[in-house]
Amino acid sequence: MVLNDHTQDRSVDLVIFLQRDDLARELVEMVAPAEKRTGSVSVMDFVTQLFEKSLSIASISNRRLRYCHPSQHYIGAIAEYRCNTDFTLVGNSNRTCQSDKTWSGSEPVCRELSDSAPVLAETHHCSFWHFLNGVVAYYEEIRIEGAIATYRCDDGYTLTGNKNRTCLREGSWSGSEPDCVVLSCPDVNIQDGHVHREEVNRVSREGDEITFSCNEGFQLRYPQRRRCAEDGHWVQTIPICEAVNCGDLENPINGLKIGDDVSYGSEVSFRCRVGYILEGTESVICQTDGSWSGPLPTCNEDNRCSRPDIFPNIIAHVGVGEYTTAIGNRQSFMGGETITFRCEDVRYQTLDGPIHRQCIDGEWTERAPRCETSQLQVGVDNTILKTVSPDGTFIVYPIVGWVSINCQFRTGGRIRNSASITTNSTTQPSRRAYIAGKLKRLSLPNPTSGNDGTYTCEAGSLRHSIRVKFQDIRCPAPGNVSNGSWVYERATGNTLNPHAYILNELVILQCYPGYHASSNQESRCNYQGQWSPPLSSCIAD
Repeated sequence: MVLNDHTQDRSVDLVIFLQRDDLARELVEMVAPAEKRTGSVSVMDFVTQLFEKSLSIASISNRRLRYCHPSQHYIGAIAEYRCNTDFTLVGNSNRTCQSDKTWSGSEPVCRELSDSAPVLAETHHCSFWHFLNGVVAYYEEIRIEGAIATYRCDDGYTLTGNKNRTCLREGSWSGSEPDCVVLSCPDVNIQDGHVHREEVNRVSREGDEITFSCNEGFQLRYPQRRRCAEDGHWVQTIPICEAVNCGDLENPINGLKIGDDVSYGSEVSFRCRVGYILEGTESVICQTDGSWSGPLPTCNEDNRCSRPDIFPNIIAHVGVGEYTTAIGNRQSFMGGETITFRCEDVRYQTLDGPIHRQCIDGEWTERAPRCETSQLQVGVDNTILKTVSPDGTFIVYPIVGWVSINCQFRTGGRIRNSASITTNSTTQPSRRAYIAGKLKRLSLPNPTSGNDGTYTCEAGSLRHSIRVKFQDIRCPAPGNVSNGSWVYERATGNTLNPHAYILNELVILQCYPGYHASSNQESRCNYQGQWSPPLSSCIAD
């Protein structure tokens, strides 16, 4: 059944279809005048009479008829839109009265035709397509002019381009299609520095980390690294590279600084006032870590000493003990510095005077020593002289089990049996010195640090002493070697018990037939207590 509404002069005809024909006939017979049952009736008249007979209708259909506000049409009814002459329909041509009392879809419009606008035989629809790595949501059931499509990306992707697009009259979508690209954190740059990525030329994704470093002369402030979060943002703040600043320096007491620049690479020097001398470095440089290159100097009262007298056959060192340096050509010495003296050949030269002299208040303590030559010469056999310490002590390495302290005349004459060799060492010799040709000899079996001390030779009115320090050098046993054996050349007199490999002793590797030495065959025990070159092994030919 069709009901036309011509009550107003409009460009749209509204036609109501009742989908149940049996119900429509009953409604028309009850409501519409007989002369209009075969034609059309006014919608407003129809609706008015319909509500007046609503109870009868309900009883006929045995159900309650519902309607849509504000049009007051029945649920399930279909409204068909048509345009008058010289107009064309744009939008939904049919709409249905829904159970929620609303019409489906959106209301169409009638556009006036003109000479410049072609007559469309039908409404153009925008096509549907698949969206890679995302979805498209349509807010109109039918994709016609005015319909909106909204783009969304899958997890792990982000949208680039238009989020919304509108269906145009000619059946195409506005704008261009966006893309879903892998979700990544944006590129990061740092002024006066560098960004380091785990993989070069690749976007930063969730979990990736970047680190930062600064150019020379700049320091990194704030975090050194940042991590890409799952939402495409960097965790932590962006660091900055600040110019290095080493901080201001104060003038030393009784002195002054020269230079005020505290940036990287700058240099500040120092000077002292008259009557004071600079102790320490003369200048410092600002380093890349923001610190000055060294401790600041001080200006001390000028209590230096000039170079002391150094007589012939005297060797002088600056310092005491092991921490000494040769005096060289130094002409000036600071207050408190000490010089150590010894004779050139301590075997027969005796130091006459102090071993040490110290600079105090611009003066050297004690007198300058001299070297006196003795007719007696005292030496050490079966040792290799490593050095003579600045204070004149023999530092020797035993090479055999027995070491001898020998005393003799420098003129070559035979020494008498009445001559003696004594020592103040902790370990006293097991027997007295004896005559050996022209020598007086004192034997020391397997000397150790307990034999360190002063050894004095006396022959009549003649007397000469030397200080000796023994350094015991021993190498580890070579051990067994696979597919071969060691040949050991023992040093003459090595009676160490238990046995030990001592300085300069030799071992030779002999391999079985079918094998050869991996490198050298011979190795000696050196001053460091190691085999040199390192021990070899036997490998197959």
